Amino acid sequence: MDILLCALDTVKEDIFRIKGAIDIISAECNSVAYADDLQSVAASKAALQKKANIVSAFSITFRIKINLTKLRRLMVQFGLEATVENDPTIIVYTEGWTPNIIHLRKDTSFKCLGIKHSENNDGKEHFKDLLTFLRRSCAIIEKKRASPAAKLMALHASVYPAAIYKGVYAPWTLKISTTRCSNQRTT
Repeated sequence: MDILLCALDTVKEDIFRIKGAIDIISAECNSVAYADDLQSVAASKAALQKKANIVSAFSITFRIKINLTKLRRLMVQFGLEATVENDPTIIVYTEGWTPNIIHLRKDTSFKCLGIKHSENNDGKEHFKDLLTFLRRSCAIIEKKRASPAAKLMALHASVYPAAIYKGVYAPWTLKISTTRCSNQRTT
């Protein structure tokens, strides 16, 4: 599915291109896929519907089931919020080309691959999420009846890699990170 979505992003049709004074998405491939978590971006609702049609056809052809109950859908039109219809929808087709109406949330924040993204991409929600994860994980490890070496091993095997993963995708500069950490120590 990742290959299909990235191939669609390289199509030279304007319908898939994100345009504007400030490009929100600047990568060559606007789609992200990891295991069963897919994210696809389109320049308009019409483009998103076209991608949904292609992905639906691909899924039906190769017998890949789209779990509609787990489908997270979001519509963000930065700078054009007033023009979004009241109840935007797209159609995702399943086996037998059965149409399923999918309601799109009109929201400016979303989570993909464990990372929280927000409208202004300041990373505040992402930072709070990371801090909560670290506090919870360390509290659990601290309460365990284990040797210091076993606790350190748990940190190295589980907590550090998860924190690093979240940190890699953070939009923070070192100065912002230091300021936020300092602010958290004082509260």
